Order: sequence, then C-alpha cells, then structure tokens
Amino acid sequence: IEDISAKKFTQLTDFDGLDSWPMWSRDGDIYFVSDRDGDGLTNLWRISESGGKAEKVTLFKSGDVRFPSISSDGRTIVFEHDFGIWKLDTASKKVTPIH
Repeated sequence: IEDISAKKFTQLTDFDGLDSWPMWSRDGDIYFVSDRDGDGLTNLWRISESGGKAEKVTLFKSGDVRFPSISSDGRTIVFEHDFGIWKLDTASKKVTPIH
C-alpha cells in the first residue's frame, strides 16, 4: 500500500506465490485471491490494511477462485469458481452458489 502524502510504501504480504485481485472493504480489510496454502488452488483470503496474518476465507478443495468483485457496501463478494458464479457474505463468511 502507498501512503501518498508520506510517499511511503508498506508491503502487507510476504509470500512467494500468487497473491492477486486485491479488493478493499469499507471496514479496512483487504480481500484477495491466493494459492498460499500450498495445495496449488486459489481461494479468497483476507488481511487487515495494516498488515498481520492473512486468513483463508473460502475453503474450496478443488477448482480455483477467479474474477472476484466486492460490492460497494463491502458486504458481498461475487466470484467465479469451478465454472459457476458464487457469492461470499463477508460478515458471516457464508459462501453460496448463485443460480
């Protein structure tokens, strides 16, 4: 993250793999796609904008999470998984397919 007024960068993650599609929520969390748990699959993860330990949010054991988009109120993330469209409720962490 760049603090424009201080002209300073802060690295939030330190991982030698895929971290992509960052999305800022209204509550200061950053959701992103990563394969950081070593199984070769991508899932959604969350980290505070101030850094810290990343938390795995979706728990898919097959297929990848792709093309996520967060709603303007930050309550829902919609994404593609295994050729289907899914949604994540960011408060409850409940993941459901959209039919």
